[in-house]
Amino acid sequence: MLRRVLYKSQRNKKNQFFQEVHKIREVSASWAGGESFPHDPSLQGIEDREFTPAAIGVKCAPIHPIQLFILQSNIANIASPRSPSLLKSMFSSAEIEPEEQQILFELLIRSFAFPHLLNIEDCIRTIGDLGQLWYRQDFIERDKAFEDIIQFPIESSFSWILTTHTFNYLPSETDTLLAIFDLYSAVADTALRELKSRYLFDEIENEAKLGMQQLLFILRNYIY
Repeated sequence: MLRRVLYKSQRNKKNQFFQEVHKIREVSASWAGGESFPHDPSLQGIEDREFTPAAIGVKCAPIHPIQLFILQSNIANIASPRSPSLLKSMFSSAEIEPEEQQILFELLIRSFAFPHLLNIEDCIRTIGDLGQLWYRQDFIERDKAFEDIIQFPIESSFSWILTTHTFNYLPSETDTLLAIFDLYSAVADTALRELKSRYLFDEIENEAKLGMQQLLFILRNYIY
């Protein structure tokens, strides 16, 4: 697709637009010899339907963040909805066709997922960490002066809300109840490693014990 855009821009002598598209092509791949097919007829504004570009090998290394940033900037300059390349006038057409602009714009949107794909392990770990949901309910360490009397009510606990909801509305999913209580592991890890609060850790531990006792009590009534 870029060869077609390069050919049209070179034929119409739109040098600035040609340079921007050419930069996208050079940055997008690892070229042998550091050049992107210098003998390609499209670079001279010549349409050669019989020309077949050589195959590009698979990259042996992930894309560098700077390389990705340059690629995104160049694509945004010519393919964003407000790009001057899409403007038409009475005597000239747009520098890029709508179909070609749409393809490049979709590539731009997808490129923002590349950093997450390159760091997929940490991304999955962050997504799977539900501990922050517990802290969003009510930050119980709001006043250290009353540490001895503050007690987070279990009825307001996110894990316990999920547990009672499962019992009342999803009885077929009771096998997953222990997985719900695994949330306390993530919460306790955050308390020790990030917040460095022994008080919060003890509060979480007590709530987990109380929740397990309540769970056993409800299970006994549910089964018998």
